[in-house]
Amino acid sequence: LKILKNKIYAKPLGKALYLLIKSRLEPLLSADMIVPVPNHIDDPNRDVKAVALAEELADQFNSDNKNIEIQHAIRKVINISTHGLSRDQKETVVENGMFEFDDKKSIKDKKIILVDDVLTNGIIKGKCASILRENGAQKIWGLVAGRNFTVPIF
Repeated sequence: LKILKNKIYAKPLGKALYLLIKSRLEPLLSADMIVPVPNHIDDPNRDVKAVALAEELADQFNSDNKNIEIQHAIRKVINISTHGLSRDQKETVVENGMFEFDDKKSIKDKKIILVDDVLTNGIIKGKCASILRENGAQKIWGLVAGRNFTVPIF
């Protein structure tokens, strides 16, 4: 039920993001591909969250005659949840090989929209963008559906 619910939410979010791109983020219309921030292969929700959002966004591009492909160019190879970790702990985990580029994919000279469902502090998106850049991406835009942050209480 949770997976179905997440996919149902991806449809209106993908449509809304596409309308935002068309009205305020027009340079993103020139993107060649969409790359979702991955979940680990053992995550039961790996095909929802960023992946479902990326699929819906691609459908919106393609229904508007703007050919764009989804490329699963990054893999999460260490199955550790970063929720609840301090910023330093999260940076250590992410920088020590949590993600890798899929060498079977070609992104050379491509303009990429890196899609995720939520942004907490940018560590994961930053690492994924670095991996894409190191493997030949020409331009990378980060696009997220929501922002999650904690406000300190004094």
